[in-house]
Amino acid sequence: VFYDSVRAEVILSNTMPWHENQQVELKATNAEGISENITLTTNVFSVEDKNRLTHEDFYVVLVPNILQPDFIDIFVVNKKENLQPPRLRILQRDWHDIPLNEISKEISHGFHALDYGQEGSVEILALTTDNSNLYSSQYTFDVGSIPNGRGKLITNSNLAIDLNPGAFSSDAVLAFLPEDIGKNHQELVQVSSVYNIYSPQKYIPNGSRLSIKIPHGVYRNIGLYKYHKNNWIWVHSSNKKQHLEANLNSLGRFALFSDSTKPKIIREKGFNWLITDEGSGLSIVEIFHGGTPLNSDSYNWDGKKLSVYPSVLDLGKTSLQVRAIDNVGNVALLDIKIKSNNLPSTPILMQNFPNPFNPSTSIPIILDHRLPVLLEIFNITGQK
Repeated sequence: VFYDSVRAEVILSNTMPWHENQQVELKATNAEGISENITLTTNVFSVEDKNRLTHEDFYVVLVPNILQPDFIDIFVVNKKENLQPPRLRILQRDWHDIPLNEISKEISHGFHALDYGQEGSVEILALTTDNSNLYSSQYTFDVGSIPNGRGKLITNSNLAIDLNPGAFSSDAVLAFLPEDIGKNHQELVQVSSVYNIYSPQKYIPNGSRLSIKIPHGVYRNIGLYKYHKNNWIWVHSSNKKQHLEANLNSLGRFALFSDSTKPKIIREKGFNWLITDEGSGLSIVEIFHGGTPLNSDSYNWDGKKLSVYPSVLDLGKTSLQVRAIDNVGNVALLDIKIKSNNLPSTPILMQNFPNPFNPSTSIPIILDHRLPVLLEIFNITGQK
């Protein structure tokens, strides 16, 4: 019998399993010797019960501990009314209890140590009741241990990492932690689970490979992405037997997304266009005249803005085509018509790029025909 003075509750434990309708008599006596008796009847819930309930307001969250990398913090969130304090258990070969500390009315905290030697699936199970029903939340992750100087293949049903010898400078342990980022992207559709590939030890990039299974029925515009600074960044990968494979240059969060949105080509002043892609990112920007690539002296592409110089074009080139392709193959096309009255009657000095610059910059000048140009440059003190 344990009395929790904070909650003003009595907690009963038994060295033998409790039985349904088992009766227990309690007697409490205060400092003045006044006693009170009560008889309790047990209501037993089996954790093996397949009818146990789940609820969106009762769940488990795992977060690697930044200050103590060998530990994973486990938070049990309980926002549902009238639920009892949760119990937390872990299955790794055998079931064990994980002590919980109450952080707030809705959040309890425990932890799990990622020790070298751990292998296979680890199951975390949170349980609670409302005195009538048993609620549970389950979280499963995979872990593998890597001996110093050895390579290893660590897999689950969706993810595989093929580690080369030397990926860690000591004995190491690696975990696949499923996560719910909860951040929607306007041009990306998530098609796989998010996995946080985590190790307490420092990872050394050395050609080790990452592979994520493409879900059945998903075939087009699929890319592998890594979460970085609140954004999903496209990672160069290859499709092999319904898996996307890539070099594992760093640990972190990875997932597969579908991107069906074409790049955007936005007209600005003059012969300038802003070309963007907020999904997989731009791969290629090409300019053609009659199917022939345009000479690079006739335009400038700085990775974001396209500027065309009509005065440098041959007289016959009055129609151009711009093709922008993103990293998963979506294509945006733009036809540019250049008429003779588009050319200025007086020279136009345009904004230099890049700006600011070091050590050089380009200064576009638009003319109505070819002629010599004198360009004088002054600094802020008026020096020429």
